Amino acid sequence: MPARSLSPRELACVTAEGVADMVDESVAMAFGHACGSNYVRIQASKVPAAHEAAVAAEAMLAQRNVESVLFRGRRLSERTNAEKVDAMAAELVKEQERRRRSPLPNVAIKHVGTPRLSSATTASSGTATARTASTMPSPASWESRR
Repeated sequence: MPARSLSPRELACVTAEGVADMVDESVAMAFGHACGSNYVRIQASKVPAAHEAAVAAEAMLAQRNVESVLFRGRRLSERTNAEKVDAMAAELVKEQERRRRSPLPNVAIKHVGTPRLSSATTASSGTATARTASTMPSPASWESRR
């Protein structure tokens, strides 16, 4: 018996679930184990009409949070989405205060004297590459040549 093909609606649902899983796994891999405590994503299963959006948002915030665990699936949290968002907001406020009070800059800027060549260009002839790199016009100067 041949397999039944999916309807466009079923295909869209499967695709949306796959995209949601890929986002969760990508974020988990990018941020490691810490993302379980500092990452919140609330996703609607369908797009509500404009007048229903506030009601739908309240309903989503009242639901218990579903947490994705890297390569282990999902688990239902003890907290609601609203509680999770409130906790995230509190963490952001604490981090902002910490950065404001810190004597150190948030980002250290490293000044580089010469541009670093990629490994692909350094694998070719070193003298020819250095000469070419030093004589190429910068993108900023292209406008003045037009």
